[in-house]
Amino acid sequence: MLELNDIEMAEFQAIIYRISGMRINETKKILLSSRLLRRLRATGIATYGEYLKLVQSIAGKAELDAMMDAVTTNETFFFRHDNHFAWMEAYLKDLSSQAMKGLRPKKLHIWSAACSTGEEPYSIAMMLLDNKLILNGWELKILATDICSTVLETARKGRYQGRTLEQIPLKKLKRYFKDSAETGFLEVKPELMEMVEFRKHNLMQQMIPLRRFDLVFLRNVLIYFDKESKTKALDRISESMASEGYLVLGVAEDTLGCCKSLKKIQSWLYQKEAG
Repeated sequence: MLELNDIEMAEFQAIIYRISGMRINETKKILLSSRLLRRLRATGIATYGEYLKLVQSIAGKAELDAMMDAVTTNETFFFRHDNHFAWMEAYLKDLSSQAMKGLRPKKLHIWSAACSTGEEPYSIAMMLLDNKLILNGWELKILATDICSTVLETARKGRYQGRTLEQIPLKKLKRYFKDSAETGFLEVKPELMEMVEFRKHNLMQQMIPLRRFDLVFLRNVLIYFDKESKTKALDRISESMASEGYLVLGVAEDTLGCCKSLKKIQSWLYQKEAG
C-alpha cells in the first residue's frame, strides 16, 4: 500500500505553507495523502517521492498549481452563519441612511476573499438585490477571489445541488435560481451572476490593482494560518479596505492582535480605524 512517509509529509507541508500560508499539521496526514493520491493517479506517477520531485521542478509549475487546488479545503454552503447576514441587513440600512444624509457616497464595494465555489459571494449578491429599493442608484461591486482555480471555475458556472442549497429561503430560491441543463442542479440566474467578478488571488500577496473595499468577508480561513501568515494576510487585507470598512471573520476565528489597524466590534466582526 502506498504511504506518505514523514520526510515527504514535511516537504509537502513546507511547500503548501510557502505558497498559501496554510499550516497542514500532522493530524491531517491521511487527508493530505488522499488528496495527493488523486494527483498521482491523474499524472500517472507511482510514488509520493516522484511526485514531490515534479512539483519542485521548473517543469512542474502547472502541476504545482493543480496540487494546491487538490489540497485546499473548499466545503461551504449558501448563507453560512445566519447572524453574519442578519448583521449585513442592518449594515445596508445604515449605509442607505448615511447616504441620504449626504454623509457617504452611494457606492458599496465588497470582497469575498477565499470564496471557494461561490456560495458566499452569491449569498452577498442576493442580499444586495433584496435591498435594491434602498440601494437604488448605488454603485455595487462584489469581487470574489480564491487561490484555487478549480473552485473558481465551479463558481463562474453557478450550478449547485444538494446540501449547499439547504439554507436558502424558498422565496430566494425561486427568485434567484433556475433549473440547470445539468440534471439535478440549480443554476443562479444572470442578474445574480452579473454582480460578481471572480478572480484568482493568493492572500499572501497584495491585491493588484489595489482596491478600497467597504466590506470584506474572510471566513473560516485564518484557522489554518499561524501567527506569521495571519499577520501577513490581515495586513494585505487591511491595505485594501476603505477607512472604517468592516471585516467579517468566521465564528471560531480571531485576529489575535495581528493587525493593529483593525478594531474588534464583535467576536467575528472588525472595523478598520478611521484615517
